[in-house]
Amino acid sequence: MFFEAGGVDLKSTYKDFYKKYKALIGSATAQQILNKNNEAWRSFFALLKLRKKGKLPPFITKVNPPGYRKKAGRRTLWTAQERSVQN
Repeated sequence: MFFEAGGVDLKSTYKDFYKKYKALIGSATAQQILNKNNEAWRSFFALLKLRKKGKLPPFITKVNPPGYRKKAGRRTLWTAQERSVQN
């Protein structure tokens, strides 16, 4: 979505995905995942603004969209899954 539209509408994305996944994974889990996702995107956009102003901290050498890493010259989405088994 970010690469195609040049931006992300976090509020509508949150609502759409919450409605889509709350029945599958549960309301609380969906909220936690979406909140973490929003946090990551807000951080990314804040870092882009700092980079544009030339005020990035010296320990940050590059800014990547959340969940994407370069592999063989292309951006690829990666996910880390953490599950707890509930009986």
